[in-house]
Amino acid sequence: MIQRGNNRIYIFEKKEDKAELLDLIRAYQLELGFECLGYVIMGNHYHLIIKRESSASISEIMHRINFRFARYYNLKNKRTGHVFEIAIEVIW
Repeated sequence: MIQRGNNRIYIFEKKEDKAELLDLIRAYQLELGFECLGYVIMGNHYHLIIKRESSASISEIMHRINFRFARYYNLKNKRTGHVFEIAIEVIW
C-alpha cells in the first residue's frame, strides 16, 4: 500500500507523527488480524507491506489507520479536512 498526503503535503516531518502512525498500525494489527511485514515512512507518504490473517479487507484496514491518524493530525495542527489522498493498492 502507498498512502500519500493530500495535495502532497508533508505530514510526517516530526518524529511524534511517525510514532503515532506506527502505534496505530500496531494496535490495528491485533484488532483487525493482519501482519505488517514492512513499512517506510517518508515526508509526505508511507508504504506498508501487510499480510491479512483475517476477514478484514485491505480497504478496511487502511481506512481505520488513516481515519484515526487524520483525527490525531487535524486536532494537533488545528486544521480540518482530508489528510490523505486515495490509497494506491498494489497486490502481487
